[in-house]
Amino acid sequence: MLDFEEDYLISLCMKYRDSFEELNQTMEVTGLTQEYGRGGCTLHRGFYCPSPVEDIIVGGCDRGRLVHKPKSDLPVDYIYLKAGDKLKIIDKNAFKSDNTPFLSTREFIIDNGAEDIAPKFDMGPIACFSTSHDLSFLSLCRYDALGRIIKYLTILPSFSFAGDKVLIDKKGCYFTGEQYSYNEQTGLLDTVVHGTKMNHTFEYSYRFIHDETGRVVAYQDIERGTIREIAKRKQRLV
Repeated sequence: MLDFEEDYLISLCMKYRDSFEELNQTMEVTGLTQEYGRGGCTLHRGFYCPSPVEDIIVGGCDRGRLVHKPKSDLPVDYIYLKAGDKLKIIDKNAFKSDNTPFLSTREFIIDNGAEDIAPKFDMGPIACFSTSHDLSFLSLCRYDALGRIIKYLTILPSFSFAGDKVLIDKKGCYFTGEQYSYNEQTGLLDTVVHGTKMNHTFEYSYRFIHDETGRVVAYQDIERGTIREIAKRKQRLV
């Protein structure tokens, strides 16, 4: 059974709720390189979604693509700021009725070694709960000794107020999670447990099938036993 670690995620939301200014000053440093992404707006971070398979097992999802030379008349959806090969800041655009882009959210990735914590803050006109930018989302990624992701959790927090205190209503939060295991012989992704939790918990388990090159080509719903082939454009090494 997937552990959503709700109390831990809520504690992280409370810890980073008012940290936008500090993170913005300490992490937005010179020397970061920029990449651009278009599409993938149904996935967290688009092209760089932490889940290696969410766009495969969830219908209607696409990772989008990287854009190397964005055109002024065709705005991008994401701006990725990186230090080497590590993501540090993700800016996501939204668009006005005339297709003019504006910065909608900014996400900071806090690297704690085997665990990444990433609070995301509203930047656009919907920010309303404070005089600063509001925490709207937080994710956690956990890695094994080989650097492979083994757990990916997210929370969409539900804030409430009691006098001067800001609280999080656990029952109103939306949690998602994935847990990954790998084949001991090949090192390739073997199984994924995928789940969501709010008023009810939904959980699904999948086993992945690879070809001789290591590309994932199909997956099996473990509970039902059904096998689905993966579209060629989504087949890749995982």
